Amino acid sequence: MADHEAFAGLAADLLGADIGPGRAADLDRAVRAASRAARAPLGPEALATRLRTAPPGDPVRRAFVEALTISETHFFRLQGQFDALAERVLPGLLAGCSTGEEAWSLAILLERLLPTGWDARVLATDVDEAALERAERGIYGARSFRGVPDWVRARWFTAAGPGRWEVAPGLRWRVRFAVLNLVADDYPSSGNGTDAVDLLLCRNVLMYLTPGARAAVAVRLARSLAPGGWLAVAPAEVSSAGFPDLAVRQFPLAILHQRPESAGARPPVTGSR
Repeated sequence: MADHEAFAGLAADLLGADIGPGRAADLDRAVRAASRAARAPLGPEALATRLRTAPPGDPVRRAFVEALTISETHFFRLQGQFDALAERVLPGLLAGCSTGEEAWSLAILLERLLPTGWDARVLATDVDEAALERAERGIYGARSFRGVPDWVRARWFTAAGPGRWEVAPGLRWRVRFAVLNLVADDYPSSGNGTDAVDLLLCRNVLMYLTPGARAAVAVRLARSLAPGGWLAVAPAEVSSAGFPDLAVRQFPLAILHQRPESAGARPPVTGSR
């Protein structure tokens, strides 16, 4: 029990992850994965020290992070939000991009809707380096396309073997992938492209954080937006109390947050039809 509490605390410190009793199996799997990656016998205390002091690219830390992060996603997930984005918002930063489906979905939206010559790009970030590598490869199976019209796959992907499709070369210039830990304090920053963002998607991430980490991340996300910039979180994460400096904008099938155009403006709640 003491080891479990120690590693749960470590996960909270490194990732802001809220590892309650319901995720005990996830934590056990992460500890086993980290132990295997060490390739040498390490006791619980030594392993915890290695995880706490290792740089982000360390294989032991990578294995621990990969086992704890949630990578369930698909193209155009939460379609109502994408409809609202297509009608009112563009372009952006994607935080917590997982294996890339949502980043490429946003890139497709940009290609479809923006006038020729607009240099709008997507910075897709995640703390899980293995997931980022899969996202950058851009090769997906049929499950990632569930609920997506066939023409999307035909237009923006090429066959990559039986039941596999790869992002078309003409789309790749729109997206750049980078490691970003949302509970770290190195953003917003012009140095890593996380300031003055026009659109920020951070969906199904905040719900897995501890209350303290969630509040701190919410502040940083709001600060990352340009005046008039938009934030999209998952429906279960929508709360005006969580983003007191942002206005709540209601659309037919989505709720978004927006930073006021001026610093002194009071963030209202509005509806859109």
